[in-house]
Amino acid sequence: MEHKYTSAILLSAFALFANNAHATDSSSETIPKYKPHACLVLVSTGQQFCQQKGEEPLPRLPDEFYRQPVYVQAEQGTEVILSDVDNLADKTRKVYVVGTVLNEELKNAESSKGEIIDVSAPASMKVVGSDKSLGCLRNISTDQMYCLPKDRKVKRLPDFIYDQPIEVRPTFGLKVKVSAQEELPSEASYSFEQTTTNDRLQKITTKDGLELNLQKVKSMAVVDSGAPKACLTSRQTGVQFCLAEKGTGEAYPSEFDNLYPSPNYLPSWIRGHEVDAKSNSPIGMHISNTYNVIGHQYTWFPPGEVSNNKLSQQVTVDGEEVDLSQPNSFNIFNCKNSSRDC
Repeated sequence: MEHKYTSAILLSAFALFANNAHATDSSSETIPKYKPHACLVLVSTGQQFCQQKGEEPLPRLPDEFYRQPVYVQAEQGTEVILSDVDNLADKTRKVYVVGTVLNEELKNAESSKGEIIDVSAPASMKVVGSDKSLGCLRNISTDQMYCLPKDRKVKRLPDFIYDQPIEVRPTFGLKVKVSAQEELPSEASYSFEQTTTNDRLQKITTKDGLELNLQKVKSMAVVDSGAPKACLTSRQTGVQFCLAEKGTGEAYPSEFDNLYPSPNYLPSWIRGHEVDAKSNSPIGMHISNTYNVIGHQYTWFPPGEVSNNKLSQQVTVDGEEVDLSQPNSFNIFNCKNSSRDC
């Protein structure tokens, strides 16, 4: 396995794959699930050193990164172990981190033994699996990602995402709260349950009737969400696109009485990708190869998980055989309000 280097500033593996991945021939074999990466980013140059989850670690970091100031960019599904000694040799000198962790935060990190140590210029690193979900903001100008686990709050975002045009990316079980002000004031904040593109952030109305423009934000928090939700997960990038039940952070105008707010046509960074689908009760899913989930050119799915292989062998509501493993549009519905037996 070759280690990944790039001189670009925090061009995350999410974005690198999302911008370069093309839809594969639907007749080809289902591609394996994406193996998430985690990267160290040099503060001085933005150069990255990345490893896949489960990859055999080096005894010490490459010379360019060895004991140099870095920050961490770890994708969902990964956790980074850092140490200020070679070969992760001292068990008392290991720090476990997830998501985006800035250099200043690494200076006062808690080790696995509860001690506060400085791993802002580490000597060794290992990437392991993690079941911790992340909520993310994506800078749409640079593709830079800023991701936090549940119960993390940042009163002032780092410069690479601060007051920059963004899109909001909650994942399954989480919501992302943002504000165009620092300190995340409750009266000027909004919590998003579903993936929300920048154009949908211009005019957000809070429960108190305040109108907000959240296309550029300055503070953020990630919190637990019990809202019913459905997500597609790209097998090319590992990135999720999620929709939530109406009334729980919607930012999309509803076009159909029986459908919850949705852009229908998927964003370019997941449209045409091989995906897996998942929803929790009472949310069902509409998935289609057309540009919109309309008419009868779609298939509906009850709450639960649908593998990519299963998506490739479906029948539309009109009875036509169809391969939905690389869909173009996506919507959700509430089984409790539906005539369908789901």
